[in-house]
Amino acid sequence: MSESVLELKGEPLKYVSRGGLKLEGALRNFEVDATVWKCLMWVLPQAVQ
Repeated sequence: MSESVLELKGEPLKYVSRGGLKLEGALRNFEVDATVWKCLMWVLPQAVQ
């Protein structure tokens, strides 16, 4: 088995996925103040057992 060195370039992302970057851009573009929002998690019925 060989070992490889992995080097990451650039700045780390501040969100888990690019979706976070897109949401941030949309909130800024449309001047939405999301600081007063409450977050709800939707669960699929088949996932709850």
